[in-house]
Amino acid sequence: MCIPVIQRTAFALGLSFLLLVAFLAPAQNKRSVNLPWNASTSPGVIDYQVVYGTSSSNLNQFVDAGTNLTVTIPNLSDSQTYFFAAIDSTATATSGLSNMVVLFPSTGSSGGTGPSSHSSVTAPTTVLWQNNSTGWLGIWQMAGTNILATQLLGDIDLRWTIAGIGNFDGNGTNEILWYNPELGLIAIWTMNGVARTGAYVLTGGSPDWEIDAVADFDRAGFSDILWRQKSTGDVYLWKCVAPVSFTSVFISSVDPTWQLSGAADVEGTGHPDLVWRNTNTGALAIWQLVNDQPGQQILMGNFSLNYAIAGFGDFDGSGKEDILWRDQTTGEVYVWLMNGFTVAGEWDAGPADPTWKIVGTPELAGNGISDVLWINTGDGSVATWLGSPSGFTKPAPFATVPSGWLPVPALKD
Repeated sequence: MCIPVIQRTAFALGLSFLLLVAFLAPAQNKRSVNLPWNASTSPGVIDYQVVYGTSSSNLNQFVDAGTNLTVTIPNLSDSQTYFFAAIDSTATATSGLSNMVVLFPSTGSSGGTGPSSHSSVTAPTTVLWQNNSTGWLGIWQMAGTNILATQLLGDIDLRWTIAGIGNFDGNGTNEILWYNPELGLIAIWTMNGVARTGAYVLTGGSPDWEIDAVADFDRAGFSDILWRQKSTGDVYLWKCVAPVSFTSVFISSVDPTWQLSGAADVEGTGHPDLVWRNTNTGALAIWQLVNDQPGQQILMGNFSLNYAIAGFGDFDGSGKEDILWRDQTTGEVYVWLMNGFTVAGEWDAGPADPTWKIVGTPELAGNGISDVLWINTGDGSVATWLGSPSGFTKPAPFATVPSGWLPVPALKD
């Protein structure tokens, strides 16, 4: 069965929500925060309030804004973390909480666990979040471990899953790729920072087809989509040949016992390679793609299936992507520093408690070096291990998220 013919139609989803954003006004030992939000779409709103506190579960203070769409809250401690949310009221009902904004201690202040010096780089990176119970989607725009802005993108039907992030229109921004195998549909949301600017729907796929990777395999300036048929192991590439326009190319048929772990540019050529793992033997192999066909196919060896590939990234800034491993029994984390198809060095990064889950390898500092993004599945703490030429640094957790929220593929500007 081949992937269905690709067709394109424009579409837009109408989504409404109350959005809260924080802008800081620093002061000596004390600070104020200006909180604007967009108007609620609920009919008959007569009042807005901002509730806040020093714990996300205890917002025990509030400011009444009346019908205004902004408030300024003064006299906040410079060394304290604060959590804010907005609510609206009609004559008969009060809404639930908006998205939550977190204000962290100022850099250099005493007390708290403020951002490390590594996070002072201002290049923005966006991290995409989804609530796996409700479907709500949100974005953090970040510089290092500083959360610069937050945005909710709406409540999404959970039959749609995020298959990847790419540049499908050629303008250099990140678009969100959605897949609904039940309906045989693909959707692409075009983005501008944390704002959605438009969307497209394509026909393609079925429950027997999965999207295994999104990358610019041919360096044409557009992201391509790599497909795999579950029953046969057939691999196809949707080459993006013009803005949001694809052509289908057969790559190869691979025994289904081999699963694609991901695409990683281990050679540093700008052409991502395919990293495969055999689910029976633990064998690891890397393929080149040359002119959309398999080139070199290198078997790296057999490894215990107790070691799982947790991600890829250029963790030491060498210009080549490395392989991140995790021992599923001990929690130990290892990095293979890659030089093409050779392991040039190894890091034993130490163990992490099993309650901590690796959820991404974004470049949070925007410096060309990948970091490891973690979430604690017990209490919702969010932390990162920051990459460097000499190994990881491990600052304290920098945020907490409510239950059910998990990062989905990290976005990198």
